[in-house]
Amino acid sequence: INHHGQYSTTVNPNWSENPYSAALGGPLAQPQQFFTDATARALHKNRLRYIVARWGYSVNIQCWELFNEVDLTENFEANAANVVSWHQEMSEYLKSIDPYQHLVSTSGSKPSAFDDIWELPAMDFTQEHIYRNVANVEVPIAETARSLMTNFGKPALVGEFGLSGSGTQTATDDPAGIHLHNGLWAGLFSGAAGTAMTWWWDNYVEPKNLYHHFTGPAAVAKQIPFAAGQYQPASATVTGGPPSDASFSPAAGWAAPTAAQFTVDAGGNLTPGVTNLGQFLYGSSWNTQYRNPPQFTVTFPVASKFRVRTGGGTSQAPKVVIYLDGVEKINQNGQVNTTYTIDVPAGQHVIKVDNLGTDWIEISEYVFEKLGTGVNAFVLRAAASNRSAGWIHNKAYNWQTLKNTGQPAPANGVTVTVADMAPGPYVLKWWDCANGNLLNTTSGAADASGTLSLACPQILWDIAFTAEPEVVNVAEAAGPETAYETFYPSPAPANGTIHWDAGQANTGNWTARFFNAQGQQLKESTVPVSGDGPAALSAAGLPTGVIFILLENGGEMRRGKVILGE
Repeated sequence: INHHGQYSTTVNPNWSENPYSAALGGPLAQPQQFFTDATARALHKNRLRYIVARWGYSVNIQCWELFNEVDLTENFEANAANVVSWHQEMSEYLKSIDPYQHLVSTSGSKPSAFDDIWELPAMDFTQEHIYRNVANVEVPIAETARSLMTNFGKPALVGEFGLSGSGTQTATDDPAGIHLHNGLWAGLFSGAAGTAMTWWWDNYVEPKNLYHHFTGPAAVAKQIPFAAGQYQPASATVTGGPPSDASFSPAAGWAAPTAAQFTVDAGGNLTPGVTNLGQFLYGSSWNTQYRNPPQFTVTFPVASKFRVRTGGGTSQAPKVVIYLDGVEKINQNGQVNTTYTIDVPAGQHVIKVDNLGTDWIEISEYVFEKLGTGVNAFVLRAAASNRSAGWIHNKAYNWQTLKNTGQPAPANGVTVTVADMAPGPYVLKWWDCANGNLLNTTSGAADASGTLSLACPQILWDIAFTAEPEVVNVAEAAGPETAYETFYPSPAPANGTIHWDAGQANTGNWTARFFNAQGQQLKESTVPVSGDGPAALSAAGLPTGVIFILLENGGEMRRGKVILGE
């Protein structure tokens, strides 16, 4: 509804064109007064009332987003309390006038500025915008979304993402849309409210014709009852596959990072995560209240290297300093887009990175060479612990690798283990991420401790999976007699047709699963329901006797039984 440039004279400035400006006959002498002036607030409420009256009927509107990157408005830090108050008033007003109760949100460019806004009861979901010029941008996408959900207990969405603040540069760096593909899948399986969403439609997606990257996530998402199953992020461990570098792109924005002590384990996992690792390495003279230089405890299996890569932003005279086990190894003037490297012997070490210069420099990435596995797994699990789904990615298949060295080697021998699943056998379906087609169906089992092991096929780029119970308990398939649908005729002829009067309310494509009296699944098929006549279910290949039928469509479930004769 609003964007920062309308109320800024410095960042994407449009204040000179804003009718709220006194220079154009409006009520405000300065842009930041938009959040405090009574006349401006009343005028904005009038605008909201018109918007709801005009478009509030539409189910195609996902939400009312009050601002795009409001933290980039004029003098935001000094005006933050007024911005929070404005959001409270406007979000509550929207809730009071919208008869259909669309969701309400807002957005910012820096996460640290937004805690008070996200705590507001009328803010229905949180957002983050992620721009990182790093190979594996999908990692901060997923970790940031999960951190937001944990911290605020609300749905989260990565409302924007990209490699940089330039769509033209993004098109040059990644013309094939590799980071776009990876960001979509990571967002979907982070537990967020949807895929991460690119900003660069007009000068990237459209001219490069990258729409095909949306086909796979859309198709696979239809197979997963995210809402009905209450899917949440799950713990998953990757073993096997090629060795790799562990790289971490900091995700904590301006102000002090929330942690200084980090551990990198043998799998290449950072604890705490990148949302606690600061994007800015603060100097020793200015902004010293934010200083919190990171220190990493890590065990290298072989002699290796540690690298610090700076980003594109800096202030006055930074100086990058790297210590290995307390010994200074590098002390150099900080330059943007530069890599600083030290050699590290095998074994356990403590590495500290500091800035002993005047002011801050942006950090793009910390890299620990020859540490961890070359595969990432982003996994979700249903609340009942009887279903899971995930995206498994060969980390080497990223835009930087393809640009610099070409297509990487595939990952072989990868096993993903998902914790806290209901013990028992599972049907594992493997999906092609390029188009959403089913590649293969295999079997798996969760052991008595609830660990489900997935032996992955060869992974050149990525693959998705869904895991469902292989055997449905007869009682679940049958259900109480009062819940039965009527299937006819019964008895029905063997290898004949079974009919279901589904009705208009059940229009759509249903998955039919057929079970014998022992609870063994015999068959699965798709049943289209148009609502203008009985739906037809084929009994071909089913044995005679009592057959239980379980029909599912998203979160909807129908049960019944039929007798098949000779």
